[in-house]
Amino acid sequence: MTVSDILMSVTGCSSIKSIDIRDGMSQGPVIVEVTCVAHALSIGDLVDVEIGYTGDSDVYVTGGTVRKIIIREPDHTYTITIQDKLGQAIDFMIAPDNPNAPYQAINIEASALVVVLLGMASITGVDTDTTIFTYGTAGPVDIKLVTVWQMVETICGFTGFSCYCDGAGTVHFKDRPAYITAGDTVSTHSFTTGASGDIIQIEFDQNAEQLRNRVVVYGFVGGGVYATASAASPYLPVGFYKTLVVAHPLIDNLTAAQGTADLNLETFNRLTETVSLQARGDSSLRARQVVDVTEAWTGLSADIFLIFGVHHILSESGFVTEVTLVR
Repeated sequence: MTVSDILMSVTGCSSIKSIDIRDGMSQGPVIVEVTCVAHALSIGDLVDVEIGYTGDSDVYVTGGTVRKIIIREPDHTYTITIQDKLGQAIDFMIAPDNPNAPYQAINIEASALVVVLLGMASITGVDTDTTIFTYGTAGPVDIKLVTVWQMVETICGFTGFSCYCDGAGTVHFKDRPAYITAGDTVSTHSFTTGASGDIIQIEFDQNAEQLRNRVVVYGFVGGGVYATASAASPYLPVGFYKTLVVAHPLIDNLTAAQGTADLNLETFNRLTETVSLQARGDSSLRARQVVDVTEAWTGLSADIFLIFGVHHILSESGFVTEVTLVR
């Protein structure tokens, strides 16, 4: 592909000079920044964003919302910021009219609760997997004075699930932990070097900074709900434990407490292995996809990783994709 083949398309924008897209497992909505010479957009308009190459492109955002428009002189350009539907979850504060009558979670499975919460932010048609967690079993649990996204992100941390919006505009709450699992196989792409490869630069980082091999969970205050999970780590001194504490009133039964402890132990009792690489632009790459990497200097040979974050950078001079991979 050549520079002249690069495709940049945003509803209502013309003479586009660049598109910058950030998509990550921990950020919520996909964020798009478009620089163009002319547009017919207003704050709150719904737009679609398509990137790639002529004949090989992807609609990255469907029904995204215009959040900001900046006018710049003397270069006579506009910079427009767009977010996908999950931006509504960040904006919506769960604040009842009557502080004594908040929304209450009552004997509700976690994915059903996520659907209810997203519905508060006018996000409907959510695709979900069922979890093993049920909340509000010991009595009603008040949910108030947090944003919808803060609450959904908290539930993702308890369950190991991931919440995201796909390119077609559908929001998902799915069983996708932020690490490679035993059943994962390459679903999208193989990064390689050489004449036929696409890696421009690469960095491989291994450390134990985020490792936690003991998890303590405190649930419903006064309800005797707590749990602990621990395991030895080959990356720490013998008998030494680094502790993660999880505390939230939504965890109001022992099953949920122990499940949260066990799941977080599995998530954090591991060496952090991160690959940061820049590659030839590929519009099909999105956060949560499974890829593999082959690169001689780092010693990686078809090693499987999860895309934790992706940054697409398109301009009149080229298209590159930067990815952060974890396993």
